[in-house]
Amino acid sequence: MESKNLQEEFEELMSLFLFGETKSEEEKRLNEIISLHPEFKKRYDNYVKLQTGLKQHKTGLEKVLIEPSKPFSKISLFPGKFKNQFLAIAAIISLIVSLSVVFQLGIFKKDEQLSIITTGICNLQTLRRDWIRTDQNSFCDVKIEDQVHFRIFPNSEVKILQLAETTQETKINGLSIFVQKGNLLLNETLTDNKKQTRIYLNGTEIQLTGTKVWIENSEERYKINVWEGSATVRSGVRYLLPFLLNKQMEKFVKHTLDEYPEQKIKYESIWNDISSEKLSNSSLETKSLFFQKDSVQNPLLTLNEKQTNPNEMFLLLEKMQKTIVETASHKKTIVLEKRDIQELETLASRFENPKLIELENEKIEPIILPVPKVEQKIKSKKEEPIRLGDKTIKLKDGSEWKGNLIQYEDRYIIEVEGKKKVILSKDVESISF
Repeated sequence: MESKNLQEEFEELMSLFLFGETKSEEEKRLNEIISLHPEFKKRYDNYVKLQTGLKQHKTGLEKVLIEPSKPFSKISLFPGKFKNQFLAIAAIISLIVSLSVVFQLGIFKKDEQLSIITTGICNLQTLRRDWIRTDQNSFCDVKIEDQVHFRIFPNSEVKILQLAETTQETKINGLSIFVQKGNLLLNETLTDNKKQTRIYLNGTEIQLTGTKVWIENSEERYKINVWEGSATVRSGVRYLLPFLLNKQMEKFVKHTLDEYPEQKIKYESIWNDISSEKLSNSSLETKSLFFQKDSVQNPLLTLNEKQTNPNEMFLLLEKMQKTIVETASHKKTIVLEKRDIQELETLASRFENPKLIELENEKIEPIILPVPKVEQKIKSKKEEPIRLGDKTIKLKDGSEWKGNLIQYEDRYIIEVEGKKKVILSKDVESISF
């Protein structure tokens, strides 16, 4: 099930459970999903009620069919037959109730596709599949169901980790974005407390609760501005990119380390959050998390090379944790002043207006068009060579040259015994006639 999302995993486990084919491990996993996710608990209860109703319907029909068939008679209200008629009516009522539950739950209802509008260099396919890399002249703008609107600014590198495909899926899976570098502006209108947008920087998770956020991420530092709402910011090993891209990696690491139960307490603490705080109308700034790019020094790359030795793996995780702790020690939180919020609102208002996106592209043209004309004027003003005749030119290094001298722009050309030498004006001390 590694490639399945949580919803698919729940549906598969639930189908096995309803048919009584679950194993102990599968039942344990199903109970874990139900206990951690209230929305799945509700669906679990509805499925069980539906199964109970269908069983009642089946039992009623079996009782009717078991009775020996008798010739049709006009007299149909004898006590012996009254019981069978009552059971048949009860079974039909049970079937009607069960079907009504099915349609109320929307089990056979066609799920609507999520409305996603993109502008710039990205489209729906690239959002789900590729890294979004913008240069100095490009951007990516995304609007989702009038609930989430974000823009990836020029010179940025971003990966969409999770993006729902249908409206039903949005009730379970929120939007997840990883910002490798650059700037991101996001405005979220929260309609469901269970579905929350998450933004990740390397080693940091930002969980939004209906707010506006402006993120600046560079090689030296990152800064998070939050206003009109709040966000919870956490730091820890589990928020590093390898674990975000592959949800099964954390389980794989834990399973590998389980072979050493004597160190269980020690390595379990690796997954704990290093820091957690809530931001509201404030900004958080700290040093960017940095690992060496080569695989020898970079624990992230070494981990991706399918490191299976538990001791070496633990040392890698410990190294990552220490790096995150050191980075978190530089963080600084500042309350946003009214002037700061106004500046952010100005930025957000320009970003929310779709017409400004078109104008930004149009503004480039008038800047580019006049350039050739200016170059032509400059070329026409170039100086003509001035022939000075036989002269003696003395340079600042003490050397002297005598010959036919020509001045051209910022240099001199002197011809001595049929050979020409170019001398820059800044190197000349004097010229004598």
